[in-house]
Amino acid sequence: DVNYCLPASSEATANMAALLVGPNGVTMEVWTDQPGLQVYTGNIIGNPEHPKTWWHGKGAEWQRFGAISLEPQLWPDGVHHPSFPSPILRPGEKYHHHS
Repeated sequence: DVNYCLPASSEATANMAALLVGPNGVTMEVWTDQPGLQVYTGNIIGNPEHPKTWWHGKGAEWQRFGAISLEPQLWPDGVHHPSFPSPILRPGEKYHHHS
């Protein structure tokens, strides 16, 4: 689990990440207006301290580092850092983003 602080963009959404997988050329792009990108690689899957049922579901058995998740979001712990983009939503305000 790692969060990357993305560069500011003047575009409504910008291409902030891309993955190229193997020789078949499968690609994935992440376009977002969010300032952060959380990357999770399944590094805790199979941890013996966790219930085995966490790693099975819908006919699949998940494997450590068997997948990747790219999650556009605000920066972690932003509520405690005035210089970070604010995660606080006040009554009457609307939260809107595109990814």
